[in-house]
Amino acid sequence: MPASIRPNGFSKQVNMSLSIVRLILIAAMLLSISACSFQRETWKRTMAASPNAVEAALRSDKHYPYLLDVDRTQSSKIMPPSNLRPCCAFGMDIKPSIATVTIPFYRVSNIIDVASVGPHTYDAGFLGHGTDRQVASNENNGLLYSCEGGFLDTAHIRDYSDWTVFLYTWILINQAQEVELVLSPEVGSRPLHLQAYDNSQLSPRQQKQLNIALAQWLAFQVSVWHEIAQWHGLAVIDAFPEYASAYSVEDLYSNIIGTQIAGALIAGHAVSTDQLYSRNMDIWLSNTLQHLHSLSLDQSRAYMKGLDQQWWDSDAKLPEKFVVLKRNYNVSVKQQAPAYPTILKSKLSAEILQACPEAVKPRVMTLAREYEGFQLNELASLEIQILPEYQASFSYPTEKHRALNRVNQSDFQAIAYMNRAEDGEQLSLHIVNNAD
Repeated sequence: MPASIRPNGFSKQVNMSLSIVRLILIAAMLLSISACSFQRETWKRTMAASPNAVEAALRSDKHYPYLLDVDRTQSSKIMPPSNLRPCCAFGMDIKPSIATVTIPFYRVSNIIDVASVGPHTYDAGFLGHGTDRQVASNENNGLLYSCEGGFLDTAHIRDYSDWTVFLYTWILINQAQEVELVLSPEVGSRPLHLQAYDNSQLSPRQQKQLNIALAQWLAFQVSVWHEIAQWHGLAVIDAFPEYASAYSVEDLYSNIIGTQIAGALIAGHAVSTDQLYSRNMDIWLSNTLQHLHSLSLDQSRAYMKGLDQQWWDSDAKLPEKFVVLKRNYNVSVKQQAPAYPTILKSKLSAEILQACPEAVKPRVMTLAREYEGFQLNELASLEIQILPEYQASFSYPTEKHRALNRVNQSDFQAIAYMNRAEDGEQLSLHIVNNAD
């Protein structure tokens, strides 16, 4: 069509499309530039040579717990994870939009299989670059369906494995003193408090297990707050608020898996360097996904497609909140695998159903609340001081919390239930408005 006779609407659409393309290209350039220059410190931890360990070696003591005799003053400090990995809104082939305008020719596929999971990098974060300079960052995170765990999110598994490794080291270095660590803000400032505690009555193995359990518990609290922060408008990129990701059914279950993998690696002395941790994480992540009976790409896609219009909406566009229709507001340390609805299973093909035998039952994931008489919530806490721009709309459990603009991990479940009630009203209205 000659330019002189093109309708005005066509010209406006072309100009709008070109503007969106320019925006995407500029963002891609900025990310590429940042990624090239983005590096963090690596870490390396050597085995302690305490007087007791040296004496035991000189006496040829074959029973001395050399690997458990840790000199905390010689432990390398690890930088805390600075960004969570950008994955995944529940669903597949989701269309994204900017300012209500759909980005053409692009879909967020989301679904992967075990074979396509890439190499781990500590704190890969938003840019996908972390400490391991030997590996080009290509984690290829996504969702996959498992017979024991339902849908799993590999980005969440990796994130909270990283957090557990970091927190274990922080606890190990500081356990004899009362310290505070202020994390980067998410809707509020996030100080972590560690109380001074004496575990000298425990054996070296028990001391290590206590520190692992505390790191896992604290990492999980950090992960719960992230869900709450997303619900209240957290956005890494201003144009993409993360409402759709808040309380997603697979998030907290995947987070616990990440803490459990990290706990095994720490107990197995497999995190003494960043590269040793990353390469062991590769093996453990793959083996864990297989152990949970993860399915093939086509099978996972079939299971996800069967949930369309029930747990997610293929007609919605990111970052709309109700791309995701079902959420998990249970934020306790005991997480059920999100059970696939029986009525929807009956609509899957026999071939797809046979991929998950009846003998394979859903697995419950649980983290410890105490260890050897130590109550973990008495040893550490996560406090949130709500930032001014979020105070008016925040879901405070009580008026006392509102007056202080402060909550902590003991308030998280009450906040989640308040969010559930509001989501129920919003979802009902959303369904009515979209009935036509």
